[in-house]
Amino acid sequence: MFNPAFLGLLLILFFVGRIFGKLTKNIRLWKILVLGYFALFLYAPVRDAGPILGGIFIAGMLSNHVGTFFSVLSWAGNLEDVLFAFKYRSAYEDIRRREQELEERERRLREAELRQAYQQQGQGQRARAGWQQEAKGFRQQNDSQKTQQGPGRQKQNDNRSQRSYHSSDTRGKGAGSTKPAEDKKARCLKILGLDPRRSYNPDELKAAYRKKVKKTHPDAGGSQAKFIEVVSAFEWLSHQ
Repeated sequence: MFNPAFLGLLLILFFVGRIFGKLTKNIRLWKILVLGYFALFLYAPVRDAGPILGGIFIAGMLSNHVGTFFSVLSWAGNLEDVLFAFKYRSAYEDIRRREQELEERERRLREAELRQAYQQQGQGQRARAGWQQEAKGFRQQNDSQKTQQGPGRQKQNDNRSQRSYHSSDTRGKGAGSTKPAEDKKARCLKILGLDPRRSYNPDELKAAYRKKVKKTHPDAGGSQAKFIEVVSAFEWLSHQ
């Protein structure tokens, strides 16, 4: 059974390891040099201290990363993402926060669209009986008017209706041009380093976004303008 003095020693070792482990956050060159220097003196004592004392010291070091370890694994798509998250902690947290906000907006949008669809479906069911009755009366009235008109007059009205239909259809096609949207999509794909002539699924878009955003984030050596450009392009593509 452990005595109080030994338990106190374990507690001290844990917090010493935790303090020493703070150097492993946001790794920089000077931290690597410091860690390497102290490792030369600490390796032998930790090894000779046995699995309990040495393990408690190492547990104190690793406790600095327990809070983010599982979140990084759930976020990362590959080993490169994991290394980036531990090397640039602030950049990782910013990127993850933005992705979570985008996912939350997408979720709320889908819920709103689903509620609207249910409401429209209910209104359509209530109004369907009235529409059918109104359509039946209109057809009966139209058939009555055609019977009263001569064959020539009826044909002239049919031709006029056909010309009107083609004219409105042509105007509708011109007004519904999607060229501006296609140009916007091409620009966004180029920003993410993708080929505008190809189509991409959500996973491919996200992988390209991750690759670009890690390079352009200000905390990872990029610029704020480029970072915002990449984020905006990905958000626009995600809504399409």
